Amino acid sequence: MKILWLLLISVSATCPPRKSTMECFYNVADTNSDGFVTKEELTNAINKALHWYEKIPFQLFGGITAILKDCDANHDNVLSVEESMQMRPCMDTCFKRRHTVDHFHCK
Repeated sequence: MKILWLLLISVSATCPPRKSTMECFYNVADTNSDGFVTKEELTNAINKALHWYEKIPFQLFGGITAILKDCDANHDNVLSVEESMQMRPCMDTCFKRRHTVDHFHCK
């Protein structure tokens, strides 16, 4: 039981916080600094960040369409941190947050 508890603590300790991960991603992806990430900015940021071998599974699991479905509360194809925080599936797993932090060089 102690081992399981320590494992749970170590996993949660290495999981980046959802809001700061989103803020980092949006700061990188928002190339015109207007506080929003358009579908075009999102596509460009993802394409620049992913290695060629990561793009295939990314597309298989929904790609940009999945991100917009998970994070675009008003379905206008424009994202903001505040809007995305309203959407529960947006950056909901440690896997997504860790990869975002790694690929976009968040601190």
